[in-house]
Amino acid sequence: MSPRTPVEDMQLRAAALRGDEAAWTALVEASFDVVWATARRHVRGDRGLAEEVVQEAWMTAVKKLARFDPARGPFAAWVCGLARQHARNARRKAARAELRERPLHTELAEVVHAAAPTSSAEALARIWSALPERDQRVLRARFEEQRSIAEIAALFSASEKAIESLLARARERFRRLWIREEHR
Repeated sequence: MSPRTPVEDMQLRAAALRGDEAAWTALVEASFDVVWATARRHVRGDRGLAEEVVQEAWMTAVKKLARFDPARGPFAAWVCGLARQHARNARRKAARAELRERPLHTELAEVVHAAAPTSSAEALARIWSALPERDQRVLRARFEEQRSIAEIAALFSASEKAIESLLARARERFRRLWIREEHR
């Protein structure tokens, strides 16, 4: 099948917006394979995630079909752009989840191992006492008590996003204090 012209895409878009299922089917069938391939490539071959990305891309295409402008490019390219956005968001979400689930004691052990001062226990005690109390509380909840981000958010009456940020800042302060301690 030869590529559709912008005029043909405009006509199919208008018909699909009026509820013409045949027009929507024509748009989808001509684009599905390239959207699938785009999703697979952008989630690095993860079939399950690619299926989610494709589904999200098509749901977005249905919701935002009126925004598709054939003068700016083919329908397939527009939906591929949606798939790329959803793939990027899925990768970011997965990275955040992985970071949230990474035990603090593992991170602290890595920092301590990398720095390896002669008296680690004493240095650790000095660093801990130099941390603000809020940092100590959030680090203790996450790494010593092994609480989830959601549990900590409830304890602190804060959003999960706020707790993730607080943990990141607390870990960074700990790391800077550790480096400073190493150069004492």
